[in-house]
Amino acid sequence: ALSRAHDSHETLQGAWRGRTADVGAQMWTDVHDKSRRHLDALADNATKLSVAAGLYRGQDASSGADIAQQM
Repeated sequence: ALSRAHDSHETLQGAWRGRTADVGAQMWTDVHDKSRRHLDALADNATKLSVAAGLYRGQDASSGADIAQQM
């Protein structure tokens, strides 16, 4: 989605001239950079959550086996 937005902005910038175009380009750069950092952070958090879920599943299975043996 961010890539498509970038492509659309590039098309617009190709036809847009003047001070307003310059301000728009700077605003887009800011938004694009912040969005990219945000998406990168979300991807990093998703990876960490996946690892944590795997560890939790392993611990839960081990604890469940210990409880089953005691019964």
